[in-house]
Amino acid sequence: MTEYFTLQFRRQVRSFRELKINPVAGLLIGALVFIWISYLIFKKVLYPSYFYCLLSLFLTSSLAERSRNEFLKNIFFRDQFVLLRIFENIICSSPFFIYLLFMRHWMIAITLMLLSAGLALFNRMVFPSLVIPSPFSKRPFEFTTGFRKTYRLVFILIIVSIISILYHNVNLGIVCLIGLFLVCTTYYTGREPVFYVWIHAQSPKRFLKEKMKTGLLYGFLFSLCISIPIICFNPDHVGLILLITGIGLLDILLMVAGVYANFPAPLNLLQNIKIGFAIVCPPLLLYVIPDLYFQSVKKLNELLK
Repeated sequence: MTEYFTLQFRRQVRSFRELKINPVAGLLIGALVFIWISYLIFKKVLYPSYFYCLLSLFLTSSLAERSRNEFLKNIFFRDQFVLLRIFENIICSSPFFIYLLFMRHWMIAITLMLLSAGLALFNRMVFPSLVIPSPFSKRPFEFTTGFRKTYRLVFILIIVSIISILYHNVNLGIVCLIGLFLVCTTYYTGREPVFYVWIHAQSPKRFLKEKMKTGLLYGFLFSLCISIPIICFNPDHVGLILLITGIGLLDILLMVAGVYANFPAPLNLLQNIKIGFAIVCPPLLLYVIPDLYFQSVKKLNELLK
């Protein structure tokens, strides 16, 4: 069992290194983001401790997926399997548990850990394949595969944005809109197989143009789920919503241009630094996007002629 958790830890470290991120820095940034989101929940949401507990259980329930646990049962003895699942659930819920203790919600924190451990006994959960009407399948593959992996997070952001409207907290809704665009940018962090690029009978510029058009279209449609309700109930914030939407769409263009700048190899350190600074400082987008675009055209010339 120790080897299993060691392997999972090494996988996470490897995923950070593949993204050219120092694992320690990545974990620190992740912890800070978690604390920031937790702070917003406890400040903006009604009955935050209960919502926080349900959020933790929702995330933990993903570990009870049937095929995953059938695989684990083939590796471990029954007693080992049950202990492993209990430890998995406790580890997954521990950040929420610690923050609840920090906020002095002792009973809810203890209840959360007991429920998380109890979920380990339910290892045959089947998450049905939801058929959600969307145009993503018409132009694969980034938004199609990305949405399948993050649809739970997307729904959470939309639900929280609705809560922000009900409780007249436009700032929380704006945070959800920003978060939605950040989720969209993650759809371009993976690299598609070379064959998926090579089969296009297009010039590099035409290929990138189509990719950018698709990214802008789907990113804009995504943003409407949050931006339209906020604008309808807070029309005085329409300028800010449009500004955030514009920056979010530029971030998607940035990722499209960046993903092919060193294709098929991962982005180098300098390119990652440029993307990071451009996301943090939006005016830099006007320089970094054209720079990465021309680098991508040069790289794609080797595949698309």
